[in-house]
Amino acid sequence: MKPAPLTEQPDWHHLPRLAPEFYRGFAVVQWTVTLQRRATGWLDDRFHLHFRELLLHAAAREGLFCPVYVLMSCRTTCISSGWACAWTATSATP
Repeated sequence: MKPAPLTEQPDWHHLPRLAPEFYRGFAVVQWTVTLQRRATGWLDDRFHLHFRELLLHAAAREGLFCPVYVLMSCRTTCISSGWACAWTATSATP
């Protein structure tokens, strides 16, 4: 059985950004990362432990508060906000 061919995906790597003043102050940001080729068996307790640790370190380093995250086999969603007054929403963007 052959896997279905991938469909054309838009290029999301070069979205335009707003001016820096739009990213300052209190903001709540939702990041969703979707997976193209879904594998099985990777979402277990060990992965969850490493993901939580990575999320905690990144949040502490960037001054973020992440009260909610969802791990699914097809996507990961994190809702976070900054707790420092000087925080900008672009500081934790890859």
